Amino acid sequence: MVSKIFLFFAVYSIKKVHMYFVERLSEVVEGRIIRRVNRFIVEIEIDGRIIYAHNTNTGRLQDFLVGGRRALLIKRSSERSKTRYRLIGVEDVVAGDFAVIDTITQNKVFEKLVEQGAFTWMKNCRVVSKNPLYENVRFDYEIECIDKSYLVETKSAVLRGDDNEAMYPDCPTERGRRHIEKLIKLKLSGGHEPMLVFIAAMKNPLCFKPFGKEDLGVERLVAEAIRRGVSVKTFSIYMNRSGEIFLDNPDLMICREFLEKIFDT
Repeated sequence: MVSKIFLFFAVYSIKKVHMYFVERLSEVVEGRIIRRVNRFIVEIEIDGRIIYAHNTNTGRLQDFLVGGRRALLIKRSSERSKTRYRLIGVEDVVAGDFAVIDTITQNKVFEKLVEQGAFTWMKNCRVVSKNPLYENVRFDYEIECIDKSYLVETKSAVLRGDDNEAMYPDCPTERGRRHIEKLIKLKLSGGHEPMLVFIAAMKNPLCFKPFGKEDLGVERLVAEAIRRGVSVKTFSIYMNRSGEIFLDNPDLMICREFLEKIFDT
């Protein structure tokens, strides 16, 4: 952990800061994590009360769902739900502020950034539909731009490597492999342009790479997607304890060592 913190500040001191304000979530409540009950439920203490919060991120999240960490939550709209709160952010002890754990919030931020034209790689575009179906696989978005249309799949990258990389996945994922396989097939068949977007939902990562130690299949498929010409993009976001979300880097680079390995083989 010490080496990660040292590397973060070393990189932060020389890196140009891109961040700008995206939005502020209303009525954010702060608590402290007690434990993860299961994939979808986290036990949290708020002002001496024990509550159960819904967690939309099914990754292991071992760097974040740690007892004693500060957590940011919002109330869920359904009064009938057993979990009255949804977990949005968790304290990032390496970089400061909070990582955006909630995948619903991650995707809503992505939608807003597309609409705002915040990405150089996706200008003059709009979200046409959500969860479009292609050959029995649902992707996250169909996005229409002036010159082409994209089928886009987003993935949550909230694992920080020893060299300050953002990484995905943090556990084996058959669903992730299936999505990437279909994006490659789509590229080869023509039609909609495929795009794979990794949301590095934590402050100031150095670069992004797939984490082959958890899922070698994902690493190989991302490499194949890049070789085949699938557009693979990454951006980073984070939030503060007031519920303000910031775009940290709109075009986070893919780690050089991973790219070199792709094109050396």
